[in-house]
Amino acid sequence: MARGRARYQRGRVVWTKGGGWEIHYNVYLTDPATGKPKRHHRSRVVGYKPKMHRADAEKILGALRTHQLPARRDPPSRAEGD
Repeated sequence: MARGRARYQRGRVVWTKGGGWEIHYNVYLTDPATGKPKRHHRSRVVGYKPKMHRADAEKILGALRTHQLPARRDPPSRAEGD
């Protein structure tokens, strides 16, 4: 089944109950079993309402869409022996 071109894949910015701005977007990853692209939903909190405007969160989402920011942050490395 052909999916055609990606349309209107801009993502969205929502306000959480905890007071943060959360961005939602989709990434397309290749399924190793079939070799076809598969859509995966991603989200993350980018800031808190008292310190950030919605437009600032939308700018972060836009930069993420154009691949100027990493899709996710790497977890902090743990020191050996912890």
